[in-house]
Amino acid sequence: MERGIRLLVLFVAEAHEPVEDTSDRIRWRVGANSVPIDRGEWWLNRQGRAGWDPMSRPSSMMLDNVSPTSLAVAREYLRRRDAQDDLADAAPSQLFRRLGLLTVGGHLTEAGALLLCAAPRPWVTWTRLDVEGGDVLAYNAEHVGAGLLEQIARVEALLEAANDRVTISGEFAERTVRLLPMRSAREAVLNGVVHRDWNLHEPTTVTWIEEDSVLVVVSPGGFVGGVTPANALTQRFSRSPALADAARALGLVDKQGIGVDRMYREMVTLGHRPPLITEDPGPKVRVRLSGGQPVVPVMRLTTRLQPSARRRDVQVALVIHTLLHLAFTTREEMCNVLQRSRDEAAEALEITARCVLDEQSIIEPFKDVWTLSRAARRVVLGSPAERHALRRMGVLWYVSPEAEDVARVARSWLECHERITSGDYARLTGLTTSGGRGALDRLVDEGVLVRGDSAGRNAHYVSAG
Repeated sequence: MERGIRLLVLFVAEAHEPVEDTSDRIRWRVGANSVPIDRGEWWLNRQGRAGWDPMSRPSSMMLDNVSPTSLAVAREYLRRRDAQDDLADAAPSQLFRRLGLLTVGGHLTEAGALLLCAAPRPWVTWTRLDVEGGDVLAYNAEHVGAGLLEQIARVEALLEAANDRVTISGEFAERTVRLLPMRSAREAVLNGVVHRDWNLHEPTTVTWIEEDSVLVVVSPGGFVGGVTPANALTQRFSRSPALADAARALGLVDKQGIGVDRMYREMVTLGHRPPLITEDPGPKVRVRLSGGQPVVPVMRLTTRLQPSARRRDVQVALVIHTLLHLAFTTREEMCNVLQRSRDEAAEALEITARCVLDEQSIIEPFKDVWTLSRAARRVVLGSPAERHALRRMGVLWYVSPEAEDVARVARSWLECHERITSGDYARLTGLTTSGGRGALDRLVDEGVLVRGDSAGRNAHYVSAG
């Protein structure tokens, strides 16, 4: 209380890395004003504070130690950025100072020396296999005279060459996509390089498995800063903030720090599995992306959502992906999938429910769960041939389930409910109520279910176990 007035005071923690505004500028507070500053000054000022990043300190390297190839690669990456400035064509001293890689004293930072100067060893390697554990089709660990930035560019070029394009005809008007979304692939590689433990000398390994269109990136050092496999989608932490900031400034990684979100979204909207992120002994962080031919029926759904902005919403994409593979979902289930709180999961489900396809909802509430709407199922299922292929991939397997899947639907419902009715089963599978009753009666005959005591409208079944 202050003079009888109740005040709300907000304390905002100082950023560990520069934060760009909407015009890609870095500014900080001086008195009552917000003034521009370049990255080099920002990191120099940061060194005087507790918790500064060793990657921001001056190294023994200077501009003369920067290889011409590294300079050319840096300029090329900057030209790819969606930026309205001429930084890519600036003099080397101005370019690297604005990237935060050159100190006012003329020395490269440790991050700058790592990125731009000849490395004593390979920091990132490339292997191309025919199948998992099979023959090596190609191996590249060349590093003589190459800095980290040049090594990244080499691996990116090899990945571009290996990751074939496929053409989707018909309703997509000859749309061309990659077997593995390049945005997801690049994010996996760059995260494995930028956020690795640089106290370890082993390289980040990038492996492409030809027959499966699978990318595996293994980086030295385990998770830090509270990040775990269970929250990697939502938790952010950088082991080397100065290096991560330089990567963002160069346009290598997403500047908003939401690259992992996009990695998930790009995968599931093409019908692929979400990224698999685990921690191996060592410790090491392993990221596995499984691509292949895009699932056209799934794309029919994800590319026609309205409002169109929701097509870029990772939460909406993951809700839809979940309901394509499960007969229903709950807030608790979506907490795990979205790696968010129960309230945030509920909000994500409500947002998804407001998305429409041909003016009909994508998902619908049913009792205390959510299901994919009938309209969405019709769009995905398509022709009988597509329906058979989808079932093999585990997509909408529960719609008019085959004999071996009937019990699976009932059991999934009974895992979170005490009873199941013919109406419940019909809603989940798209059968009629009488068809649902017949399916449940067969499970009674098989000893999977037991009829409840009630009859008529209250007729139900419970687990025999």
